[in-house]
Amino acid sequence: MDTWTVIYRTAWVVLVAIAIATVARLFYPKWIEYREVQEEQALLEEDIRLKEELIKRYRYKQERFKNDPRFVERMAHEAGLAKDNEIIFRLERVAPEGEE
Repeated sequence: MDTWTVIYRTAWVVLVAIAIATVARLFYPKWIEYREVQEEQALLEEDIRLKEELIKRYRYKQERFKNDPRFVERMAHEAGLAKDNEIIFRLERVAPEGEE
């Protein structure tokens, strides 16, 4: 091969490598930013899903409070409330001496 042909081809290879490195250097920070935004979006979507599930549970409880008197009474008992003619007994476990 001719010396000038080798120089010419080598120059083109170097020029293409420089162009690829320049393009990569320009787009790499944007790619990192894109990945961070994707991760944040995934976290926010999971948070939204959990909150929607919580809202669904609250709506279910709200509906039961409206329509189920036994549920209301049970919730009141769990909160420590009692009717006038009721007595609430609370049993607590006591750890034996030496265990705590």
